[in-house]
Amino acid sequence: LNSQQRNQLMRHRNEAIRKRAVALFENLKPTDRMAVYEEYKSVLSLKGNARNGKRVFNQSCISCHVFSGEGHAVGPDLTGIRSQPAEVILLHILVPEFEMMPIYTQYNVETRDGESFSGILAGETSTSITLKQALGIEQTIPRSNIASITSGSLSLMPQELEKTMSRQDLADLIAFLKGGE
Repeated sequence: LNSQQRNQLMRHRNEAIRKRAVALFENLKPTDRMAVYEEYKSVLSLKGNARNGKRVFNQSCISCHVFSGEGHAVGPDLTGIRSQPAEVILLHILVPEFEMMPIYTQYNVETRDGESFSGILAGETSTSITLKQALGIEQTIPRSNIASITSGSLSLMPQELEKTMSRQDLADLIAFLKGGE
């Protein structure tokens, strides 16, 4: 969970959820994402394997991104990222909100019946809003059931993605995004 999602749970209307979230998350300190980027720049000197990078993409990215026609269009289509320098690709992986287009703003909705949803705004009418989530899943929520809606400054893309893969996997992912398979 990113810090915005953790904070949302720690402010949840349901007391049991709020207490559990506070117990789990209150001592977690946010990381300095630019410091992580600086620490991970050494990944750029590793020789990347695009074939393994495709596997990493399919495991970590395809649920929200399209690349060469494959994936789910929740976040930006990454097909054109090939022309970007590897340093820029690494930056966007490690610091997702470094440069975020407004259409990818994450919205957090808490409903009157205690459910919480996060996603990008896919549509709205006078009676409902629709959030798009990972895998392109759309959640339509009647406005009459919305207790609160907030937009955040964080990307829907997970923070600390580097913790889910090795440095070599990260180099391989960049190789795949730079040249495909």
